[in-house]
Amino acid sequence: MEIKAIIKKPYTEKQRLDFIVEQNHNLGYEIRDTEEELQAFGYTTEEQTEQSIQAEKTRKSKLKMTKRDFFLYILQPFGISYSGLIQALQADDTLLACYEGCNHIYRYDEMLVGNIKPILENLTEQEIEEQELNKMLDSVFAEHNAID
Repeated sequence: MEIKAIIKKPYTEKQRLDFIVEQNHNLGYEIRDTEEELQAFGYTTEEQTEQSIQAEKTRKSKLKMTKRDFFLYILQPFGISYSGLIQALQADDTLLACYEGCNHIYRYDEMLVGNIKPILENLTEQEIEEQELNKMLDSVFAEHNAID
């Protein structure tokens, strides 16, 4: 944090209140009172950037979807029908386990790509690049996030 504004003593009560209202209430700065002055502390540009990055990571970590969302927004765009999905799941216990792991899935669950990638590759019979899958998942989760 760094000093963003100061008001030197002596100041009137009105000046003190105006300073606090402007710096704390309007701008969100922390007010500190010293023997010589009233100081308004705020985050540096670097700290603000880091806070924004952390807030976005936190927001993304809370994104989730249901199995229905998984079918509609991830499998169906690849041309996978529900009956085709069920047939594949009944024929392969490993795929079934992956699919069962996609219930109320969170975007940044470490197992997410590990569950979805084998399902897509098996059902589409094509190799899916993890980077492309992650881009698609970011888009799907942003647009079709399940709400608690």
